[in-house]
Amino acid sequence: MAVRTIPGTGRGGRKKMRKAAEMRLLDEVPPHPDHFDEGRAGIWQETCRILISMSNLCESDLGIVETYCQALSDYREFTRILTDEGHFIINTNGNRVQHPANYLRKGAEQQINLAASALCLSPRGRFALKRDGGIGIDDEANEAVALKAVANF
Repeated sequence: MAVRTIPGTGRGGRKKMRKAAEMRLLDEVPPHPDHFDEGRAGIWQETCRILISMSNLCESDLGIVETYCQALSDYREFTRILTDEGHFIINTNGNRVQHPANYLRKGAEQQINLAASALCLSPRGRFALKRDGGIGIDDEANEAVALKAVANF
């Protein structure tokens, strides 16, 4: 069976370009997107400060940070709605059904989890950051340490 190279993959230049973008670490909190309200802007500031303190905020991550801030703000808003109005409502047929904010909050929660993991804000993401930055997988001794840490995670 022959191996076929698909055009557009496996080129070394792409890896170099990606690494160059990843290496542009930010040391100051960038301005938040224009459409952010005060609450989202606060989340943006807090999240960027945390990522900068971890030396983990790059220009290429700002879209994920934006998604994280929007989702966290939405999650808080939907939680407030559910607290005020309850988890169930009566629909037009007179049936008791879950409040639509339940579904919206669950979607926001999934976005938060995905973005937090990508930004290394979750325990699994922080382990990956340590593994990639501090533990060289090429070194057999360090690989054993990494595998032991994964087993204990």
